[in-house]
Amino acid sequence: MRPLRRLLARTLLAPLLLLPLLSCSYPKPSAKTVASALVRAGAFAEPKTVLVARRIEVHTDASMGGGALDDRQLSKIDPVVAIMHANGLLVVQDVYGPDGGMGGYQHVISIAPASSTSPELFVETDETGTPVGPAWTQTHKTPGWRVTLGRRELVNVDQIIDSSSPVAERLSPGYVLASVGFKWIPNDIGKLFDQGALDFDNMPRELQMASVNAADLDSRATYNGRAWLTRDKKGEWYVTLFDCRRCSTQS
Repeated sequence: MRPLRRLLARTLLAPLLLLPLLSCSYPKPSAKTVASALVRAGAFAEPKTVLVARRIEVHTDASMGGGALDDRQLSKIDPVVAIMHANGLLVVQDVYGPDGGMGGYQHVISIAPASSTSPELFVETDETGTPVGPAWTQTHKTPGWRVTLGRRELVNVDQIIDSSSPVAERLSPGYVLASVGFKWIPNDIGKLFDQGALDFDNMPRELQMASVNAADLDSRATYNGRAWLTRDKKGEWYVTLFDCRRCSTQS
């Protein structure tokens, strides 16, 4: 009887004893599997966009003059609007006048997509953006649109480590950390902001700086990121977190 009980006990315990061995030898995903998971991940697939206000109210110093702001002057207030207006994508109307109380001039700038521009490029939003300048001369913006400039394209998967690796950073069992490289691929509007575009060096210096400040998009550069992955109930690898420097998708 005792041998039978021992046999039964060993039979029941065998799967439990095998689980740690199976988890320790669980194969890491291949670079191709990581790439496939990244493409499906919302954090990686999220496009780079910029915010376009519907109206801008701003006080300017007398040194900027009393007329309507040109694109170079406008680039100091809203570089996105300046770039897009300079390329015929926006219609800008500047109503201005002396600001007797503070000196200088007050501008109310109305902005709308140009009639030749596809309305699908402008997605309405209730975001107002971040105020610019000191409190007494802040730029006030009303909600307008978000415009997509480009998307990420995976270049390589450099390294994949699991929790058993000596270089793992507090990586939990069942998770892997992949180091990846990607590029920003601009669309037609994004090319206007692309520091790697052929015409970028021909732009006025003020608009070049406006482009960099507006989007920080350079199609020549390869950016490094990290992706944390684990398996779902079906055993498929998926991304739980994607992080990198200069990965901001919204400006």
